[in-house]
Amino acid sequence: MHMDDFDEKLEELFANFRRQLPTRLTTCMDAWEAYTENKDSDALNQLRFQCHKLAGAASIYGFEEIGDSARSIELLVDQFYTGNIGDPQTFQQQLERHIQLLSKLVMDVEQGAN
Repeated sequence: MHMDDFDEKLEELFANFRRQLPTRLTTCMDAWEAYTENKDSDALNQLRFQCHKLAGAASIYGFEEIGDSARSIELLVDQFYTGNIGDPQTFQQQLERHIQLLSKLVMDVEQGAN
């Protein structure tokens, strides 16, 4: 494989990840909404899992802010599960702020891509 071919493939991977960001965000938002509507632990687990995957992938593809934001959601859920955030209302407020930041970061990337 020539270096040009490699660079093209790499560029294609980055472009594909960038295109998938809105879908990944929607998956996180859907889990968040399911949790807020009925405090469903499965939805919270799904939110944590999706943010975990997004954090890892975003870091690999150079979207550090998105990766850090998704990781902060994952860690916040972990803290809630271990009892370090005792009040469910405080947890939900903190989680909502983190979700809004993640959403803004993804939208900024989307707008920058167009």
